[in-house]
Amino acid sequence: MKRPLRKLQPLRLTLLHRLLLKLRPLQRLRLSMRLPPRLLLKLRPLRLRLSMRLPPRLLLKLRPLQKHRLHRLLPSSRTFGVIMTNTHAISPLWVGWRESFLEMLIATRGASFATLSSYRSDLDDFFSFAAHQKLAMETLSHHAITEYLASLTQRGMAASTLARRRSALSQWFKFLISEKIRTDNPVLLTSSPRRTRHLPNVLSKAEVAALVQLAHADGSAEGVRLCALMELIYASGMRVSELVTLTMAHIQRNPKKRHEIAPYFMVRGKGSKDRIVPLHTSALAALERYLSLREQFIPSHRDSHWLFPSSGKTGHLTRQRFGQMLKQLCLDANIDPARCSPHTLRHSFATHLLEGGADLRVIQELLGHVDIGTTQIYTHVANTRLQKTVAKHHPLARKKR
Repeated sequence: MKRPLRKLQPLRLTLLHRLLLKLRPLQRLRLSMRLPPRLLLKLRPLRLRLSMRLPPRLLLKLRPLQKHRLHRLLPSSRTFGVIMTNTHAISPLWVGWRESFLEMLIATRGASFATLSSYRSDLDDFFSFAAHQKLAMETLSHHAITEYLASLTQRGMAASTLARRRSALSQWFKFLISEKIRTDNPVLLTSSPRRTRHLPNVLSKAEVAALVQLAHADGSAEGVRLCALMELIYASGMRVSELVTLTMAHIQRNPKKRHEIAPYFMVRGKGSKDRIVPLHTSALAALERYLSLREQFIPSHRDSHWLFPSSGKTGHLTRQRFGQMLKQLCLDANIDPARCSPHTLRHSFATHLLEGGADLRVIQELLGHVDIGTTQIYTHVANTRLQKTVAKHHPLARKKR
């Protein structure tokens, strides 16, 4: 078996590949441990496509090799096998199904790091509940789902969290149906929790201007970086995860003036969907200023393709660190830090555009929203602020007070 494997062309789907995967999984697994890493990297996409058609029990035997690829995407140090959660042992069979489910999300939806992490934690919590109740995943009823959602309510979780957990379980049981493990989806017989939609927290134009001005006043390297971050996120409305994961490849040069940066970014958002976000002159100037100091943030003896490199594990500035820097900036500007977060700047970007007369469809494209209904919430924010303005300054309204 060693000799034919050396001659395999990893990018060609041959009959021999299929036979090796389906008929001799254990033997192929042992031999694959001795294959060069570069060849394994090319074989993994092939294994992923074929694994979608393999039964779960066979996937459990193949899992150790595939597990390594998922550990590159998921922040987990769990070992494959039995997981102990709250002293209740989770079946290794469930773990195998879960890993197959996560790989399906990668293959069919292009699920991001954050999406995979959320699904994994949600499923692990449900597995713990099912193990404690001694339920079988193949036969549990909708009553078990209802009891689980009720337990989340008793733990003080919000309705939005319950809705997300219910949605994750619905996708999970759909996957089990596709794998012929179950014949029904018990989540469909449960009621969805009522979600109260809160208006997004928004800073005023004066408050945002004060934050940006304060960031400009700091001439240190950290201050220049923070200034570039503030200018970019408020100029474009990017999600904070999109901002901190920008790479040097995102920076395009103006075709007419090669020494100037093109006034836009091509950003990949949720669902691996690309969109163009424009940048104004102030943001471009802050970015040019930061690029002249960027090398100071690159760890010694290393190269980095990230626009905002860091010495941390991810290699780039994390969204949590940017949030800390922003809250400190709010304290310096005498703004309540509880009202301010990176996502607040995104909300402020959309609301200020709407107040300035921008079309709702344009704002939807800039934010990367799939549904216009998600963008419409900013109309309520703008209307509320207009009502407050009228109530404060209109002579008749003031007279009534």
